[in-house]
Amino acid sequence: MSNIFSSIKKIFVWYFSLFNRISAPKKNSKESMIELMEGGLMVPLELLKPVGINEEHPAYIKMKQKYDAKEKERRDFLIGKFGTEIAEKILSKSVWEGMTVEMLIESQGEWEEKSESFSKGVSKVKYFYDYSENRLGNASYDYEVSTEDGIVVGWKDRRTRGTKSAK
Repeated sequence: MSNIFSSIKKIFVWYFSLFNRISAPKKNSKESMIELMEGGLMVPLELLKPVGINEEHPAYIKMKQKYDAKEKERRDFLIGKFGTEIAEKILSKSVWEGMTVEMLIESQGEWEEKSESFSKGVSKVKYFYDYSENRLGNASYDYEVSTEDGIVVGWKDRRTRGTKSAK
């Protein structure tokens, strides 16, 4: 998931630098960032401090309010769909045995790769997250979740070397 966020962040930084070069070469970064936010762009909060927009700045406060409203909307949606206990687990990005694939997607986001197999009447799917390349340049994934018939039965977290399996 952090890989997706870093990709979004890179795209935003690229867009911001392009915007700066094309439309406002004489403005400083702070003014350009404020202009983007006033134009309706949802700017990641951690990108505001480096350009001089701190927590007391009206633009920061307004953006924080937008993020808080989106978070509340998501929380309310998940509580309505799954109930309070499961919604809290999903919002904390937890994975647990017995969760459905739908809950997994809400918790971890869309997978980057998946492999499917069918054996002895059981559909087995592995979902892969956090793409990276190994030292040979081959694709690798740091997080893997295993399901059987749409229910999570185990996972591997190569970042912490943790494994959890129902078997």
